[in-house]
Amino acid sequence: MKNKIFIVGVVLVLIFVAVVAIRFFLSGDEDTWICQNGRWVKHGSPREPMPKTSCGEQGEETNKGGARYEVYKADDFEVKYPYWQNIDKKNLLDPEKTKLAVTDGGCNFIITAILIPTNTNFKDYTQKIAQEQIAKTKSKVIAQDIKDNTAYMEGELTMGNTALYSVSYGYMTSKRQSYGVAFISEKSLFESACRPIINEVVESVKIK
Repeated sequence: MKNKIFIVGVVLVLIFVAVVAIRFFLSGDEDTWICQNGRWVKHGSPREPMPKTSCGEQGEETNKGGARYEVYKADDFEVKYPYWQNIDKKNLLDPEKTKLAVTDGGCNFIITAILIPTNTNFKDYTQKIAQEQIAKTKSKVIAQDIKDNTAYMEGELTMGNTALYSVSYGYMTSKRQSYGVAFISEKSLFESACRPIINEVVESVKIK
């Protein structure tokens, strides 16, 4: 079985302490584990064993539409996230800075964290990183709003023959941590796969 693999997301902003990359399978007969009806179901011949995380029905929260969410908590940051399959850390370019990465096969959701250097501030540091990554990846910025303690960026990038789209938010905490949340998918899928959950997730953010 041949899998079509590509990199999703050269993520651009603040949160993006470095380029965050995710590999995932696009073909309908992908070799992976999929959460279906509360159980992990084998698709194809995945190399990895069945995930040890709970699947589907144990989500801690639901929204009005019945979608399931879990809650990511740190001492200075909290956000709820979609209860999807975990992305293997081996498929992350910088797993140490990536606190959480999940996917439903269409949309990818990532939480990252980086300590802001003491010789700069959140706004300046974020602008610097964003400019560097935009120049490096030749990305197109659709919208950008970088403030003293928060940031927002929406952009697109072409890798090979694949157009990618991402929306990301960044938050400065009292511990000088820059937490970022990002939603990434193929451009053609973004409005249906990622856009519907953005408000639900972003409105749940709590910063200390």
